[in-house]
Amino acid sequence: KIVANDELNNKGSATGELEVIAIPSRLEISVQPEAQNPGLEITYQATITDQAGELLNDVIGLTITQPDGVFMYKGETASGEITSYALGQYAAPGEHTITASYRNLGAQAKFSINEIKDIKMEQQGETVAVENIGNVLYEEEVSVVVEGDGQNYYIKKKMKLDPGEVGTI
Repeated sequence: KIVANDELNNKGSATGELEVIAIPSRLEISVQPEAQNPGLEITYQATITDQAGELLNDVIGLTITQPDGVFMYKGETASGEITSYALGQYAAPGEHTITASYRNLGAQAKFSINEIKDIKMEQQGETVAVENIGNVLYEEEVSVVVEGDGQNYYIKKKMKLDPGEVGTI
């Protein structure tokens, strides 16, 4: 309610509604955990707040980039919503960046994907399949023990396998 008086003792009042338009003033993003193994999930939350610190409900643009700058993901998320992202089994190790953008605002958070160097071996008839189940180049000597005629035979082979690649012995 607004009330006014003047020097001649005139009085007046009015009642009305006033709408305050929220102006986005801050964009934040967080990610958990700060380091994760490939094949597991990270969670992130992006929030837009106005000049009073109140949460604004709107859609935020989001990208996740690998250490070499290549996009892993490009999409959107709702302000204040906790979202999960599944990392691929062979996701590149190193520091990754999540970038949030809304109008003229931007924010970044970083997380790391751990380096995994591992193989899986499986006998397939008279050969052994060796699969690189890690997320880095596997370049080492692999040993296999073969039993026959009451004796053990050791077979060694130098393997060079990219993530997901299968070789045989």
